[in-house]
Amino acid sequence: MDDLSNASEDPAPGAIQHVALLSAGRPAASSLALAWKAARPELTVTGLGAPDALEAAEAAGAIDRKAASLDAAVAGADLVVLTGRLITALRRLEELASQLEPGTLVTDTGAVKRPITRHAAETLPGGVPFVGGHPVPATRAEAPPPSADAARFDGGTYFLCPPEADGGGEAELRERHPDLCALVEATGAERRVLPAARHDRLAATARDLPAFLSAALTEVASDEGDHAALRALMPPAYRSLVWGREGPSPETREELTGNEGPLLDALGRYVRALQTARRHLAAGDLDAALGLGDGGS
Repeated sequence: MDDLSNASEDPAPGAIQHVALLSAGRPAASSLALAWKAARPELTVTGLGAPDALEAAEAAGAIDRKAASLDAAVAGADLVVLTGRLITALRRLEELASQLEPGTLVTDTGAVKRPITRHAAETLPGGVPFVGGHPVPATRAEAPPPSADAARFDGGTYFLCPPEADGGGEAELRERHPDLCALVEATGAERRVLPAARHDRLAATARDLPAFLSAALTEVASDEGDHAALRALMPPAYRSLVWGREGPSPETREELTGNEGPLLDALGRYVRALQTARRHLAAGDLDAALGLGDGGS
């Protein structure tokens, strides 16, 4: 499995030929590798992770080599991909700083972009570029698929957040890192290029704010009692927001903490909108309370 010397085509100069996948074995990470290898059979993927996770990734065809250490995983890599939890990715950046050759590209797959892009700029040496990444599946199931699937991100959106010092735009990204763009396209996802701060502001509004709303909705519902009647009356959208008392996962907690500033801003805007709606409703203007017509502008 390690011998890929019979590739039918010579690699293009500067093309990514060797990927180091850190925290390999997670279904999302293995799904990316499968999509990339389907499009680029000559690609070599080295995985680093827990032994049982690496066995599963190798059995799925997501990795070609299993590394026992970080330095072995990244040796000769053209692209290093940080996957898994935010706190792990931040620590990996510090460990990588002394191990990467100039020209090695580093990216990640996390849901929060400002902390990691900022830490990469502070930690990685000159000549080792970092481009933040966030692949999002087309459908967001409550329970993610337990196994790797090359089509996991097909039809979804793959956010890329290049450093603002590099221009931060689509044209600059494609000029500097065309092969990373090609790998993103190989997943079948739509590529969206955003500054890290803009990504996190949008994520706070679209993803993190509903998490906090669900906590408030759960508290309101619990205060009413008679949970069976409440569930019968709840529309599906409301029901999907109410967690119960278990709360978010440790990984989601890290993401919420990492995106604290934009989330606080989103919560403030939402509270102001609720206060405005309450005033309109108390004045008997239902359309304005619902944001309909001129009264909601």
